[in-house]
Amino acid sequence: MTPLTTSSNASGVSDCGPSQSAASGSLCTSIINPSAPAAAAATAAVFFQTDNAAIDAAVAEMRAQGAQVLVALVHWGSENSYHTMADQDKLGQTLIDKGFHIVAGSHPHLLQKISEYAGGVIYYSLGNFCFGGNHYPTDMDTAIVQQQVLRYPDGTVALGGRTLIPCCISSETPRNNFQPTPYEAGTEYYDRVISKLDGTFKGNGTAPKYPR
Repeated sequence: MTPLTTSSNASGVSDCGPSQSAASGSLCTSIINPSAPAAAAATAAVFFQTDNAAIDAAVAEMRAQGAQVLVALVHWGSENSYHTMADQDKLGQTLIDKGFHIVAGSHPHLLQKISEYAGGVIYYSLGNFCFGGNHYPTDMDTAIVQQQVLRYPDGTVALGGRTLIPCCISSETPRNNFQPTPYEAGTEYYDRVISKLDGTFKGNGTAPKYPR
């Protein structure tokens, strides 16, 4: 049977909060751990305490309201780092195991890898998109992601393919003018974005200042 298809776009999620609709639902579950050591806290990392009962209750409530595709928006990870943390892996996989289809993260302000897991997908960080916190950011790479969702005649849903559109957060450099602009395919900038999203980027872990 031919599935029905829909598309959704996500890029540079800057914050999170609960929302539900007839077709989809989302849940934010991020907690700053007050017991985190001062040295770790100084790296601007976000630590987690997963409330499994709260997640289960939220999933059940969204399902009861008719949500078919569940999206978790999480504020996590280490700021200005291209690398993910073990706690992120654990939380992202837990959310998918509990029924979420898509996990989309923010906080690092840089692009991080995309990982598929158990039929779901984890977008660890899509970086900035329209971000007014820095007029001269050292890393202007970002991306638009178009995620296909398949809905079958029997009512079941699954994730389909995705399209990645590498972009710069500004149409000019070095100043950020808040006009995201796609990179041209085949350029070093385009390929660099793809490498950050597929996890092959060879950066040293923190944002460099790219020559333009």
